[in-house]
Amino acid sequence: MSALDENGQRVGTARVGNANGVLTHTAKAPDPTAQSDAQPVAMYIFDLTEQKNLYVNRDIADMLGYTPQDIQALGSDMLGRLLHPDDLQRYDEHHSQLMLASDHDMLNIEYRAKDKEGRYRIMRSRESVFARDENGRPTQKIGMVTDITEQLDAREEAERRRMMSSAITELLHETIFCETETEVAEKCLEIALRLTHSAFGFIGEVNSDGRLDTIAISDTGWNACRIPESNALMEIRNMEVRGIWGTAIQSEQSLLLNDPASHPSSVGTPEGHPKLTSYLGVPLKRRGKTTGVISLANGKHGFTLRDQEMIEHLSDFFTDALGKKRTETELARHQQHLEDLVEEHTAELKERVKELACLHTIAQLINDPDNSLEEILQGIVDIIPPSWKYPSVTTARLMLDHETFTSKAFQEGNWCQSREIFHDDKPVGLLEVFYTDEKPEEDEGPFLEEERALLNTIAIRVQTLLEKRRMEQERDEQLKRLLTIFDSFPEIIYVCDPETYEVLFVNDVFRSKLPEDPVGKTCYEAFQGFNEPCEFCTNDKIQNGIAYTWEHRNEILQKDFRITDQMIDWPDGRRVRFELAVDITEMKKLEAARISSESRFRTLFEHSPVGIAMVDEEGRPARSNQALCNLLGYTPDELAELPFPRFTHPEDADRDLQLYTELYEGKRDAYNVEKRYIRKDGEMVWADLTVSIVRDQDNQPQFAVGMVVDITEKQAAREELNRLMKQIEDKNKELEQIVYVTSHDLRSPLVNVQGFSSELQYSLEDLANKLRDLEIPDDVHRELMTLVREDIPESLRFILSSTSKMDILLKGLLRLSRMGRAALEIETIEMNKLVGRIREDVKFAAEAGNCAVEIGDLPECVGDATQLNQVFTNLIENAMKYRHPERACRVVITGSQEKDRAVYCVEDNGIGIQKEHQDNIFEIFHRLNPGDVPGEGLGLTITRRVLDRLDGSIYVESEPGEGSRFVVSLPPA
Repeated sequence: MSALDENGQRVGTARVGNANGVLTHTAKAPDPTAQSDAQPVAMYIFDLTEQKNLYVNRDIADMLGYTPQDIQALGSDMLGRLLHPDDLQRYDEHHSQLMLASDHDMLNIEYRAKDKEGRYRIMRSRESVFARDENGRPTQKIGMVTDITEQLDAREEAERRRMMSSAITELLHETIFCETETEVAEKCLEIALRLTHSAFGFIGEVNSDGRLDTIAISDTGWNACRIPESNALMEIRNMEVRGIWGTAIQSEQSLLLNDPASHPSSVGTPEGHPKLTSYLGVPLKRRGKTTGVISLANGKHGFTLRDQEMIEHLSDFFTDALGKKRTETELARHQQHLEDLVEEHTAELKERVKELACLHTIAQLINDPDNSLEEILQGIVDIIPPSWKYPSVTTARLMLDHETFTSKAFQEGNWCQSREIFHDDKPVGLLEVFYTDEKPEEDEGPFLEEERALLNTIAIRVQTLLEKRRMEQERDEQLKRLLTIFDSFPEIIYVCDPETYEVLFVNDVFRSKLPEDPVGKTCYEAFQGFNEPCEFCTNDKIQNGIAYTWEHRNEILQKDFRITDQMIDWPDGRRVRFELAVDITEMKKLEAARISSESRFRTLFEHSPVGIAMVDEEGRPARSNQALCNLLGYTPDELAELPFPRFTHPEDADRDLQLYTELYEGKRDAYNVEKRYIRKDGEMVWADLTVSIVRDQDNQPQFAVGMVVDITEKQAAREELNRLMKQIEDKNKELEQIVYVTSHDLRSPLVNVQGFSSELQYSLEDLANKLRDLEIPDDVHRELMTLVREDIPESLRFILSSTSKMDILLKGLLRLSRMGRAALEIETIEMNKLVGRIREDVKFAAEAGNCAVEIGDLPECVGDATQLNQVFTNLIENAMKYRHPERACRVVITGSQEKDRAVYCVEDNGIGIQKEHQDNIFEIFHRLNPGDVPGEGLGLTITRRVLDRLDGSIYVESEPGEGSRFVVSLPPA
């Protein structure tokens, strides 16, 4: 085991021997920093005698912001300066255990360490004895430390979400059993205080006068106030909306203060009230309107945004629970009122059998779950006439909002008895009973007092029915909202019956992971693939109403989960098991994966043939691999002190620096350039540079990674290629000019030959006419006429035929030369439209030749529309020219997207092309059947020339006698 001096240098190898002694070497050993500096975690060697660090690698700067020199400069004060005071005793106990450990023991400890900016980070160290003295006592220890702050933050966030879910479940469960609104408010306040670790608080509602009534206040806070009892009611009821809690109501926004006294709205506290050290106010809202406030004070460690988010989420559920309880209270009040009426008129109703039968029938209608609301209301109207004194002349009508229900053969009469239907103290309908014939007056009219009471009772039943249906609708909507919330959770949630194990609900996240819907099946069958309940079932652990959290690996999903189980009330009255499962598979794999990835990274970094550097914000390669050092001729330490503009060619430095600045400013995530570097020996090298930014979880830049490839030879080859291409381009232009001038100048004398040949024909005709009138011997006449009529005209026909062919050839050469000089207008081409227009252009010729042109779905491409029109026109017309004489012509144009090209195929069923001619058909003036098919032999030559200019290509596949396929490739859109 190596030992280090205070400078981090090896001074020998210490080996613990037997009880008789220890062998110690004092020879100078190699520096260990080469190995430790490559570690992704901070490594240190600590002198246990002098209580100071002998060596710390550079990675400590990534964690705490200190350099190794800063750490070593602290000396024996390091622990007192960096460790949290509350962790010093635990660190001493850890030190004592280490002094008793063997050389192979690794001891772990977690503690809080202060970074250079004064913030505490949570660190995990693994330490072991590194060196011992001659008596075997440890003198040095070696350790590796990892920053686990973010890992613990993630764990804390998961716990917060679990607490929030548990709190909501508790609120939904507990408020069901609350008998009053005050109990609901007190339960909500109790949960809010517990979630935020607050000392005291209250919940208030704004009354009709715009002042605040307290509906719940914590006992702890109330007792601590020491306000006289005589003033208590005045303090908590009908309060003026002011102060910091008033600001939360008036602004309709949550208010979080960890220094309440400094807030402009602060008005202090009443005499005897505890001092406010922190405050959190969350407005209560119902249907978008602020109705009150949840006020919490003196959080144990102050309040955070997480506290605010939890209380805001809780306030929505509290508002719903309070509204539901008020509805239940109002319904109970109506029910009690109805029962009071029934009891008050019991004596009279005993004599009114018809009225009781009516009410009984109405009750049956209402209690039958198969009856709709419309069926119940119509049944009530139908039962009224038989229940009145004169059924034969009685009709009834019920009007609700926009709906009207009438009894059979309904008609209005002069005698009417009516009762308004109310909802929330507002009239919503009218119940009417008519007599269609006049009857003798008794009491207050033709209707009995008992009938008026019955009408009132029926109206109340209708009101109660409407209120009940509204409450059921609200309950269904609340259940729907609850299930919607469950579905919105990113983790697995399900509900099942603990008695039957039947799955009642699974959220969308869980359903998407299962092969089929598990609702209605048993949980052990659907989730575990078992035939009987699981041995690890938690039903017995949650019967007391307390949530239970455990971890389990699901073999069907092949995932590890942290699970929270809780008993809750289901809408049908059952107590059911609610389960929330968080996937922790990746968390469990994190440590092993991190170690593996770090090892792979080191191997890739050190042995990559490509130069790699980690560059800081100032542009210095803080860490470079050997390939980059070999390319630039510097050592890693030399590069770490040089900003990259210092070894960049001056002409490339400004551009590279501008791009790097934009990278750190967030304007780009990466960039790629070709640039020149100046090696340490002054030699210039060309390189292809790719730079990307690495950001932390808050999207803040940490460092940049540069990948450098030596392209010096490639650049030289490219320059040589450009030179050769320029020569070829110049030669092509020269050749085009020669062709143009030659073909243009040759046409001038050719026109003369054609013209004078025509003149000769006219002259011969004139000569023949004159010969007829001359008196010359017959044999001379016949000889001259043979010359004029046969020999000379035949020679002229040969001359004109040859000049015509020469004219065609010269025109073709002119077209070909102009093709290379034509300007291109590159744009995105909709090929279906372009080829469709060509089909219309050749429609007459196609129909005349009994030729069908079919077009498939063609991908878009990039090119010149005019030039591509000529290409596909040539191909389609050629297919029609070289048709097979024994079958109808068919031309099919198809297309596809293949990798980075748009590919089109023009296929025909014509005569085909012999294999020996397939390579020649694109040559100038080459024709397969020059005597049978008209043309100049330039179509395919021009086609290939156009495609060359558009970065395209063409080739042919053909079977003689079967047809041909011309395949065109172009850049895709």
